[in-house]
Amino acid sequence: VEQWPVAERGWAEVGQAYTIELFWSVSEPTDAEYQFYLALVDDGTRIAGMDRAIGTVSYPPTPTDTWQPDQIYSEIVSVRMPFDAPLARSGFILLGVYRQDADGTIVNVPMTAPNQQPNLALQTLAVYDRAYLPEPSNDLTAADIVFGEQIRLTGYDISQEAVRLSWQAVSDIPMDYALFVHVEDEDGEQIPTNDQPPVPGLNTSNWMPGWPLASTVNLPDLEPGS
Repeated sequence: VEQWPVAERGWAEVGQAYTIELFWSVSEPTDAEYQFYLALVDDGTRIAGMDRAIGTVSYPPTPTDTWQPDQIYSEIVSVRMPFDAPLARSGFILLGVYRQDADGTIVNVPMTAPNQQPNLALQTLAVYDRAYLPEPSNDLTAADIVFGEQIRLTGYDISQEAVRLSWQAVSDIPMDYALFVHVEDEDGEQIPTNDQPPVPGLNTSNWMPGWPLASTVNLPDLEPGS
């Protein structure tokens, strides 16, 4: 939906809302009033989220204990990105279901299909704040090399220990790409380093166009030679 660009592009700015429409049903009548959470989680920490009884965001409210079997119920929910969110990191948008016992104890309802897991990872998402746009590194050799019309290498520096790189997204990047740095000796033999995202901790599908990014690739110990 044009008015809800966050989920489509994989990144959001602080103050923006991640908005999604959920469709639910029950296979048989239930007396339980099931609840759900929609949350942005980064490295096990909940950055933003909402908890509500399923069906009560819609109008009129229709909690699960009033549902008819196999009828589809829908509701539109939003989670706003907080201003203190960690910036330029790939977190997960998680959806989970739970209920409360009579004594108030929370009982998680794990997924059973398509596989057993505690919640559903809808996608990865990164948060940005244009008010704190990083200054591009000025101690690198300037470059203007574009990969796939999407990823721009803006600078680099090479030492015996590491390769330092600076990046920028030209446009929204729909896929997650990996970076490789290989050292080739005078005999044409390649000494590879570990393949990794161009910026560790941030998937390329979560880059905001124009945001300066930097990364370092450590090089292996090398024998003397060319």
